[in-house]
Amino acid sequence: MKARDLLVVETTTGIAGPLLSRPLADLGARVIKVESNARLDTNRRRVPPPGMTVEQLKDVLNVHEMNSGKMSVALNLKTDGGREGFLALISQADVYVENFAPGWLARVGLSHAMLQELNPRLIILSESAYGEEGPLSNRRAYAPIMTALAGVESVVGYQDGRVVPQMAGAVGDIVAAYYGLVAVLAALHERERTGRGALIDISQIEASASIAGVAFAEFGLTDVVPGPQGNTDPRYSPHGIYRTAGEDGWVALAAWSDDDWHKLCRVLNLSEHDESRFSEESIRLKQRAEVDVVVEAALRERPRDGVFRQLQEAGVACVPVLDCYEAEALPEFVERELWTRVRHPSSGDLHITRVPWRFDSIDLGPRKTFEALGGSTDRVLREFGGFTSEQIEQHRSEGALA
Repeated sequence: MKARDLLVVETTTGIAGPLLSRPLADLGARVIKVESNARLDTNRRRVPPPGMTVEQLKDVLNVHEMNSGKMSVALNLKTDGGREGFLALISQADVYVENFAPGWLARVGLSHAMLQELNPRLIILSESAYGEEGPLSNRRAYAPIMTALAGVESVVGYQDGRVVPQMAGAVGDIVAAYYGLVAVLAALHERERTGRGALIDISQIEASASIAGVAFAEFGLTDVVPGPQGNTDPRYSPHGIYRTAGEDGWVALAAWSDDDWHKLCRVLNLSEHDESRFSEESIRLKQRAEVDVVVEAALRERPRDGVFRQLQEAGVACVPVLDCYEAEALPEFVERELWTRVRHPSSGDLHITRVPWRFDSIDLGPRKTFEALGGSTDRVLREFGGFTSEQIEQHRSEGALA
């Protein structure tokens, strides 16, 4: 089955759910996001930055990054008409994705079993914080809560034991989204053999725990609970993020061998004394704090962009720590077209990332921005639900399409 033949329906919010199905839209699938003013995707109602109204926010920022290429259909599932329209879509869908708390479908008079009975070929993916069942299944959670409970946050921080949470990125959501995508693709492949759909239950907590697998394995082998390691690595020294000259210049570098160490010493003009006393890897690992002091002192005398190039040319693994503005212009990303500009009717050109895959035979999206709320309601209900214009207007007057 080709991607363009897929019909995907979703009721999602935030990152984990929307990001799961966005690559399918980029691959050419028809993805319909069912949403409502009564329960907006959180990306449509984030606090606006200075100078931007809440209404303007509905057309920019994360809503497009997570939902580009999708169609928006406004249905109030608490109404008979809204459920009728939703079930008309589900009856023809290949995949249905939802990431609200367990039990929400029952509260609007629906269930996974009902959807499967209506469409036995339907692949349902439920992606909640704790999974459909279990003692915590009805608790609320957001990204930092999930990674904290999964054990991930305990190994992120300074070597003195201070934990530094990963608040800058929704790591748990992103990991769960891509696990979910793999699960959907596997279920589609299996359906080709059996003709039957599947119900997939993904716990974002469990997905988060999987990325701390090395720490769990270490604990299982040693009975020692791993803690924050800062920027160090048990195998290499120097290894970390170091300041350079300037107000906010940093580089990431790693010397993976004694040869790398000697190359680094030559570039940084370290004294023969420092070079020789740390010449062996075993010594550098035991005295890594002293090594870091020596290396950073030398780096602090050199501008970031000059010293990282010198170290790279010498064969030492070293890169600058870039901010988002700098990363956007990185030649590697530009040449491989990681970002693309997509035209929005009212906001102008928006910069959106592409999925980080390359196919030799598929032109990947995004092809368009996400629509305003309900932008495809009438067209989709006619095409997939067989609704007449009169029926659509009747449902709208009853508040079902809002």
